Amino acid sequence: MSRKALAIVLVSAAAAAGCGGQSDADAAKTAMQNFLAAIHDGNGSRACSLLAPSAASQLGRGNAANCPQVLSGATAQERQQIGKVRVKSVKVSGNRASVTLDYGAAGSLPHGSGPSSMVKVSGAWKVENIP
Repeated sequence: MSRKALAIVLVSAAAAAGCGGQSDADAAKTAMQNFLAAIHDGNGSRACSLLAPSAASQLGRGNAANCPQVLSGATAQERQQIGKVRVKSVKVSGNRASVTLDYGAAGSLPHGSGPSSMVKVSGAWKVENIP
């Protein structure tokens, strides 16, 4: 194969690979699902890594280093209920996303009203607030 043909194949392959990536809405949804799964699994460190820095600090009572301990403190019943929370919809606007969660199957899990918020930090979607 000539160099020119090889270059065309490589450029075409790179372009095709870029087209197959997740949309921002899908990426935000995946990040929220991963956050909920980490809490369900009792993995506070993983859950905190999926939080925006300000949220991790707030949960850690002013110190993000305390966040994993706080999130690992969920009871077995709470973790089971969190595992039933589903992402209903995601709306993206720039580097911010509004996520509506469905608590229908989560029983009596306490939660606020309104959508959760996410922010894109260094190319990764992070949970900012869950009412």
